[in-house]
Amino acid sequence: TIVSGSDDKTLRVWDLESMEEKARLEGHSRWVTSVAMSKDGKTAVSGSWDETLRVWDLESMTQKACLEG
Repeated sequence: TIVSGSDDKTLRVWDLESMEEKARLEGHSRWVTSVAMSKDGKTAVSGSWDETLRVWDLESMTQKACLEG
């Protein structure tokens, strides 16, 4: 699995074996400028021009937290 951020305000979760999109995660109100994944591949963190960091559960494909500032 790999996660990418986009100027369409979303993160996309990709399956590297099939090269297909597994999910599209929405929550940011501006461009996503950075993404990091945990070593176990279960969590991602995204940063955006909306001045938030969002924590994502990649097993349930849901947002776990939003940090502002």
